[in-house]
Amino acid sequence: MQRINAASVVGRANLTEEQLAELAGQLPGVGPLEITRLLPAFDDHATEELGLKLIAGLKQSKGNGRRPGRHASQPFCKIS
Repeated sequence: MQRINAASVVGRANLTEEQLAELAGQLPGVGPLEITRLLPAFDDHATEELGLKLIAGLKQSKGNGRRPGRHASQPFCKIS
């Protein structure tokens, strides 16, 4: 429960691009319940570099292969 609560706090935080890049690199060790809570942190950051790091992290995550939550596709909508 602590991991889920911590993920919720981080997901609502106003993180810098550098912090988000670090978070994207940590996604391989994050489970599916935490990922859905972390993704909102990426909502307002639509750089291609960050998007590619996010996708790479999600592909390697423990939650990969499970049905994503409602927030899973939102960061990708803003990347052009």
